[in-house]
Amino acid sequence: MSSRLEQAAMAAPRPAGELDLLADIVRSSHVGTISARGWYAGGWSLRFEATRDCGFHIVTAGEVSLRLDDGPTVTLRAGDVVLVSTPHVLATDLRRTPVTFSKDTAARMAVEESEAETGLLCGAYLLDDVAQHPVFANLPETIVLRAGARDPSVDAMITVLDGEFRAQAPGGRAVADRLIDAMLVYILRHWVQSDCPRASGWLKALRDPVLGRALALIHGEYAQPWTLERLARASGTSRASLARHFTAEVGTSPMQFLTERRLSVARGLVQSTAMSLDEVATSVGYASGFSLSKAFKRTYGQSPRRLALP
Repeated sequence: MSSRLEQAAMAAPRPAGELDLLADIVRSSHVGTISARGWYAGGWSLRFEATRDCGFHIVTAGEVSLRLDDGPTVTLRAGDVVLVSTPHVLATDLRRTPVTFSKDTAARMAVEESEAETGLLCGAYLLDDVAQHPVFANLPETIVLRAGARDPSVDAMITVLDGEFRAQAPGGRAVADRLIDAMLVYILRHWVQSDCPRASGWLKALRDPVLGRALALIHGEYAQPWTLERLARASGTSRASLARHFTAEVGTSPMQFLTERRLSVARGLVQSTAMSLDEVATSVGYASGFSLSKAFKRTYGQSPRRLALP
């Protein structure tokens, strides 16, 4: 008979679990955000160089063109949102020689809203080299969310985010950062749920009812004493089927993925809290600090505390 944990997991609605999983991926994979709000007039062209990060542009007024280095040009109009994970040019006039983007450059270009022809909200997600989730390595070059063809929650977030930039009230930076994180969750969710033939690996796994449930359970219940059999039952499949399909799509076995998830959480706890190693170990599903240290050294080649150093 299934345990109460497994019964609860089977009864949980998949969309909420999927959203929680995406939120956790975002939270555990990046170390911060940078963002800017600006109004611009006339012809201009900005180049965004390659980095280890990914960024977004929200067009709040007017129309701009986004051109990839080795790809197509995309026209973005008021209300459109795009996530970009490759070098690109954003411009109102692509004939102009692009100027490399920086906050100082954008500030010099900016005009008063009453004089503007285009408005932009831009940001970047600073990804963690160590903890970066594989879903980011599999992102397409662009994900576009068109106005009127997405979750209405995105429109609400844009409105609130814009309001925070305008108000410049105490605590606004912290609120903006959380909204920017939420924006990435909804962008990823839109992509996962869209019918895109290029989706593979992690993205395909998230769309699969069984694999999506298994991933959500591992992410949300990593401290539970999972075995392959228990995880398969809770995901509504057999051990053999889960092991085969999970490995094929995610690129690692369910139990190895569980280990990686536990170690990722443990690393964050060691780095950001005063918990003892034993306390960290039991909170992520290990019997002791000694067993956690062995797992860290086996996987990363060094101890938890050394790996956690900035």
